[in-house]
Amino acid sequence: MKDFTQHQEALALKELGFREDCFGMYDKKYPTTFIDSKASGVLNKFNDTDMFLAPLYSQAFRWFREKYKYYHCITPVDNSRGFVKGYYYDIMFDGNEKEGIESESFIAYEEAELECLKKLIEIVKDGK
Repeated sequence: MKDFTQHQEALALKELGFREDCFGMYDKKYPTTFIDSKASGVLNKFNDTDMFLAPLYSQAFRWFREKYKYYHCITPVDNSRGFVKGYYYDIMFDGNEKEGIESESFIAYEEAELECLKKLIEIVKDGK
């Protein structure tokens, strides 16, 4: 389940218009994932407003690339001896580094990935 976006971010993606085929769904009332190979079809068939898609992180990032031209990169931060001591993310618009955003350092890769997704959602919501 760690490959799926979290409940709050999946709901925000729905509000931004995310409607891609997914393997999972969330229920607004119960923040657990229901895994089904036809999740998108189930939502379309019943038009249930309490249910929404649970995309994989890769799907969400691809959607931001294709729809908004926002690209991301998660990079390890290494210390002077070459050991990874954290991760940070970069966000660029249409490959333009001058308009990019670089984050602070996070301990875990997954933490940097989640924070990057949150930042992309914020950017699109704010219309930047």
